[in-house]
Amino acid sequence: MLKLPTYTITAGLFAVAGASLLLPGCHFPNTAWPIEPTNQTHPIGNSGGEFQQYSGGPYFHTGIDIVDDDPAPAGPFVRSTRAGTVSLSLPGAGSLYNGAVVAHGDSEHSEYKYWHLDFNSIPQSVRDHETNGTVMPANSAVARLVFWTACDYHHLHFEACDDGGCEDPVWDLEPRNDVNGPAVTDLQFTNNGSSSVIPPGFPYTNVSGQVDIIARASDRQFVTATQNHRTGVMYIRYQVKTLPAGTVVKTGKTINFTKIPPSNKTTVLYRNAAPFDSSSAYCGTESYYYAVSNVDDNNANNFDENFAWDTTALPNGTYWVEVKAWDASSNSAAIIKQVRIVN
Repeated sequence: MLKLPTYTITAGLFAVAGASLLLPGCHFPNTAWPIEPTNQTHPIGNSGGEFQQYSGGPYFHTGIDIVDDDPAPAGPFVRSTRAGTVSLSLPGAGSLYNGAVVAHGDSEHSEYKYWHLDFNSIPQSVRDHETNGTVMPANSAVARLVFWTACDYHHLHFEACDDGGCEDPVWDLEPRNDVNGPAVTDLQFTNNGSSSVIPPGFPYTNVSGQVDIIARASDRQFVTATQNHRTGVMYIRYQVKTLPAGTVVKTGKTINFTKIPPSNKTTVLYRNAAPFDSSSAYCGTESYYYAVSNVDDNNANNFDENFAWDTTALPNGTYWVEVKAWDASSNSAAIIKQVRIVN
């Protein structure tokens, strides 16, 4: 009997179907961080493409939350990363949702969004730029962070969007030397479209027909002693390998959260029912269950609940199933389980 580790953690290049390539970034230019000090990394509390659900239905988080221990009036200033024209959205001094949108006038109509600003700390110069329609320079002080009333989660919600949609802006930020790799901590199998776990066996789980592969995965981005939130991962995919040789016989398409997927695909890419109840509870423990088989084998941008791992395409026998995840700094982690196909 082969004895496998529950999971392995590796680091290196991003691999797809046997080929290795550097992790691709988005097409926005590199900038400094949008909060002081702008020349160093800051912890991220929620990531782009991450599962979110609070008072309403589930959705994808469209930017990143940059967390800081010190809100207004003494906290650091949010600073504009690029020059552009500014539009303010100001519900008022008592609101958590004051924000600024800076448009950059390029061919893609790109704009960066800065949200959860302290109303009273917005300089008059920023208000004058909006009133006069003048360009606000890069590195302008925009405001301090508002005091977030839930569990000291003082944060800047920061987005990068253009005509093509929103992308995770962590790709834009320099420096970006994240040494905290993702984790893949659970791997289960269900019949296609079901949340009922196929009973695990030892050493094999018996699978047949159309099977969903569900993995619990998360990341910790630029963590500190006081800010150690879990976020979603940037990439995730599964492979099927022969046992014991480890020859890859199936590679699922990689789910890529660099660009935020359409909102109606949230519960296609994430499971959101017991026992796989994804949760974005930043005051507690965040959990993200990825349905890594719900992607078209022929189109990495096509997500549907009807897609699954078709076990009938392989001969009956024993295999390894590996789910691997990556972050934006090429750190990776994987989990492996043994299965027996019994069609």
